[in-house]
Amino acid sequence: MDVVIDSSSVMARLGEVAIWSFDLEAWGECTQAPDDTSALTLFSRRVHVAPNELRVAERITGPRAVFKQDLAPASDEQIARTLQLLELHRSRTLSLLDAVSEDDLDTQDPTVEQPPWMPWRTPRQILHHIADTEARAYPRWCGLPQLGQVDDLRTELEASARHIGRVILEMPRSFTTEHRGETWTPVKLLRRLAWHERIELIFLRRRLSCTLQQ
Repeated sequence: MDVVIDSSSVMARLGEVAIWSFDLEAWGECTQAPDDTSALTLFSRRVHVAPNELRVAERITGPRAVFKQDLAPASDEQIARTLQLLELHRSRTLSLLDAVSEDDLDTQDPTVEQPPWMPWRTPRQILHHIADTEARAYPRWCGLPQLGQVDDLRTELEASARHIGRVILEMPRSFTTEHRGETWTPVKLLRRLAWHERIELIFLRRRLSCTLQQ
């Protein structure tokens, strides 16, 4: 499986590198670690491939860096796979929401470890962040339509899913834009969308683990 390494300025500020793959079987998968070897080992575990079967096809460095495959027009297959993953992750998110109480959503567990760049500390904050990122932040950074604020959490998650689905289907297949020194394209947007909710679900489950075990 071919993989690519993100050592851009954005990742350098975090003190990490990120491993991605444009293989649809690993679409939306990403691992981060302080060095290539650690990140590649984590990625091999994520996608159930032996480390020696991962081939580094490209590395990006510096500001405004973007992978060559990010610059290609978004394909039907990439769009379909992204929509499939978004539907899967959202159904899991809503199932978690239905399984807990309003009080559970506002609990803080100081024992849960998160990266320093993830400031949200309650399940409610994580859920709002999921919707805010996919329906407002990512579209804004790409110059695409954004969803207005919705107060009710479940309503927002449902509206956000519908909104980003329309955006994906209606956006141009090819464009390049920049936001705060980071380059965005349709392919980059798709793989980031396919990744984002999945990783947030990991931390959401950790923060709700005690409640879900009862």
